[in-house]
Amino acid sequence: MTAALVVPPAGVPETPRIRLRRARLRDVRALVQIYRGQSPQARSFYHPFPFDPVRLVPIFLWMVGTTPYVRFWLRHLPSRAAYVVVVTGPDDDRPIGYGTVRFVVEPGQAAWAKFGYLVSEGRRGQGIGSLLAVTQVRCARGLGLRRGGGYVLRGNSASAGVVEKFGYPLSETSPDRHTPPGTVNLISIGNLDEMIAHFETGMARERPGAARIASIDAHLRTLGWGPEPPADAARP
Repeated sequence: MTAALVVPPAGVPETPRIRLRRARLRDVRALVQIYRGQSPQARSFYHPFPFDPVRLVPIFLWMVGTTPYVRFWLRHLPSRAAYVVVVTGPDDDRPIGYGTVRFVVEPGQAAWAKFGYLVSEGRRGQGIGSLLAVTQVRCARGLGLRRGGGYVLRGNSASAGVVEKFGYPLSETSPDRHTPPGTVNLISIGNLDEMIAHFETGMARERPGAARIASIDAHLRTLGWGPEPPADAARP
């Protein structure tokens, strides 16, 4: 039997399919390459880790290594806990992006989840960052946290656009030691349940050709994703 070639209508971009899973130690090399492989312009938009591989590799080993045991670390040493989500293509297990969930502990307050994500240069502009972002929010909520957010530099319109999909505005905050001189640091922190609801409402308006989830691994589903989505699902 010969399969017919299905061609999208003119002007409608092809829809990328992605898989989401928990990071594994064998992913560390690829994750480091994604991080270090950014263009000079992308690097200027502030990233929290050094680009020197001597310092960078141990950071990824720590984050990925704690991922399978994140509940234990959250109970005993939350400031050292991390959870890393990896996104791949539908037929290739090599990472094309990742998202990190780390945890901020402040005196007298419940811990909140700090999110960060990165997509390979050649795969940006496809909606993959948005799906990574909502995955991180769902993971944090599944781990029992109620608040979360992250930092964006003013001028980083792509990341700011993703943040806006969750309903909490960015506001100026004091720079930290990683912020490049002369730049303005923005922050958005909100209620995770409200963020998920706002994102899901907006998915009905997602542009044609935006990435769709083909599959989610069992470990992510234990954090509240529910059943496996169909291959043509826009979201879980």
